[in-house]
Amino acid sequence: MKYLRRRLIFTLCLCLMLSLIGCGKTDEEGTVTQTTASVQGSDNVQGTAALNSSPENPAKEAYLYVPSFETVEGILDLGPEASLCGNTLYTEQRTYGEAKEDLRYEIWSLELTTMEAKQLSRNLGENEYAMSFTKLADQTLVILTMISGGERSQESSRFFLVFCDENGQEVRRSEITEAVNGDGKWEADELYPEDLEADREGNIYVMLGGMDTVLLGFDPQGKLLFTVEESGPGDGLYRSESGDVFCIGDKRGAGESSCVLRRLDAASGGFAETWEGLPGLVDQACFAGEDTLLISSGNTLYRYDMASKSREEVLNWINMDILANDILMLTMLPDGRILVLTRQYNGNETQLEAAYLTRMPVSEVTQKALVTIGGLSINYFICEQVIAFNKRSDSCRILVKEYGEDEAGRMRLQSDLLAGNGPDILDLAAVNADALIARGFLADLYPLMNECPDTAKEDFLPNVLSIYEQDGGLYGIVPGFHIESLMGKVSVIGDGSGWSIEEVQALLEEKPGTQLIYGAWSSREMALPKLLMLNMDHFVDWSSGSCSFDGEEFQNVLEFASMLPTQAEARRDDDFMDKIARDELLLVEFNIIRVVDYQLQHAFFANEPVNCIGYPSSNGRGTLLEPWLSLGILESCQHKEAAWEFISWLLADEFQMLAPGFLPIRESTLEKHFQAAMESEGTKYGYNGMGFDLPPATEADAQAIRGMIDAGQGASMADTMILQIIDEEAAAYFTGQKTVEEVAKIIQSRVQLYVDENR
Repeated sequence: MKYLRRRLIFTLCLCLMLSLIGCGKTDEEGTVTQTTASVQGSDNVQGTAALNSSPENPAKEAYLYVPSFETVEGILDLGPEASLCGNTLYTEQRTYGEAKEDLRYEIWSLELTTMEAKQLSRNLGENEYAMSFTKLADQTLVILTMISGGERSQESSRFFLVFCDENGQEVRRSEITEAVNGDGKWEADELYPEDLEADREGNIYVMLGGMDTVLLGFDPQGKLLFTVEESGPGDGLYRSESGDVFCIGDKRGAGESSCVLRRLDAASGGFAETWEGLPGLVDQACFAGEDTLLISSGNTLYRYDMASKSREEVLNWINMDILANDILMLTMLPDGRILVLTRQYNGNETQLEAAYLTRMPVSEVTQKALVTIGGLSINYFICEQVIAFNKRSDSCRILVKEYGEDEAGRMRLQSDLLAGNGPDILDLAAVNADALIARGFLADLYPLMNECPDTAKEDFLPNVLSIYEQDGGLYGIVPGFHIESLMGKVSVIGDGSGWSIEEVQALLEEKPGTQLIYGAWSSREMALPKLLMLNMDHFVDWSSGSCSFDGEEFQNVLEFASMLPTQAEARRDDDFMDKIARDELLLVEFNIIRVVDYQLQHAFFANEPVNCIGYPSSNGRGTLLEPWLSLGILESCQHKEAAWEFISWLLADEFQMLAPGFLPIRESTLEKHFQAAMESEGTKYGYNGMGFDLPPATEADAQAIRGMIDAGQGASMADTMILQIIDEEAAAYFTGQKTVEEVAKIIQSRVQLYVDENR
């Protein structure tokens, strides 16, 4: 059975649920189930999976899954052809002879109960590649192979079912090229062989995948029996313990968010039965009993019961110290352990690692303080750091909970916060931090920072710290950030340190017909939220509960937004540099996470003197210091020192220096970034089809970035409901249905009511 499936990696929805740590029970088959009772906030066990107890005796000792790891010797990696047949994994390995061009493709097996790897006697022929494996009841190994004209391309390729003995020696082969190509029903490269499986009678099934799915059924001699065409992609073929073959695929119908399980039947020439209720995304699956499947979906492992057609969560991969994207295969071993094979990276090389998940009594597991980090979604890089931290910390273990980014997820998070059941460490991007601070939900971090020798306040950029400072307290921390601002020629916009909306309007009146901004945020829909983030403190005071949207200042924001093009009208001209040179384009929006980003923006202006003047704002500080990640500790957290231990891990120089995608908050680390950029050999940079040879950074480049940080202001997340109210009501002004005064009064009324209800 093949276990490497096509993944939607960059949706990468990380479904991390704290409910994986809870009390529960063991069913008759010994399979773990659990309730959502939280143990967060108490001194507890290492706690990497669901706790469970006996239904007959709820007080009976609870159990949980605990991982252990070992490196797999003999096989470096698994490709998409890797398939599990019983307890034996078959895969194709590339080996080189004495000359590097002497490349051979060999068939290897890995016995999972002993982790013994061996090469089979059969090597693949010239330009022949294995695509999947299965085994018949008589132990005949069947390999689906492709012979191409020199590359792995389906066009002009031939496909075979190759029958081998248990040592891999070829016995016979049957060509299935005509069946795979559909006799002209579909294009040769439209559908591609992805999986292979055989039932107990020796009938063989091939799944062709692409945007849609085709299932081919063959008799034991390789003769085509039937073809079934399905809309939507398939997720693989799976064989039950009794020898039935099942297909997992998307549920039919637009808008469906779940997969279905279907049993294939050679006698009827198609599907015999269907089971619904599987997760919407199936990354890996295996049978764990005749009528039970284990299904990995995102960061959650589910148990699916075919009798009741229902699923329940078993464990969370992050809490197993496993990244879901690293998983290549999972199976249930005969002794009840769950085996997970993952791909690990060691420099430029990969290695195969086996994770054994063993169900153990709580009393036998090392005691550690449990701390939960939670939010609507958790940054993937942070999940990596959770695993790294957990492997090194002797006193604390971090668990992850993701509520989901839909409205239901927001409501669940809000409900947990109000009930005092929120996570210990909260991703502040998910919430209105000002409202939580006003209600006393967030702890002051300065006492924790001061007690830790590695996190002295003066080590960090004060303007970035100030994002979550209030009344002398620090209620959130930003491990990394990026700079967003507007750049223009000094000769056009002057050399001032900031400007107001009125000043921008005056500039446009001076230069009629010019384009104001070039950049992703140049449209009204994208600029308005940014203007509100810069000025929200002037419109809402959560500590007093007052709002001021009906004044002239807010009306100016709406009037300025009305001058910008809609998203449909906004232009991203390829000749923007020519427009800059002719002074027909006044400003370029930019985002800085590296020194080279500033250098590139300056190059757009032919290295003329520029001013990073920022967005218009009431206080003249229009450069945004946008958090890459914002974390706070809830006042209800019972292990604040342990929670700070993880946060300080993210503030350490090692993490700050190596982490991608943001500027570090630690001042000494930022200076190291500047120094590295100045000592580099320069950068070749491509943008919109243009090439730029950027020299090593200069001290002037570094000073320009320092100046933006010193002059900028933090942009904490504005309340999404307030932004939604403004967006809904402002539309009437933008379309001319109401005056700006009328709209401002309506917004004032609605937001004031919302603030009153949520203080």
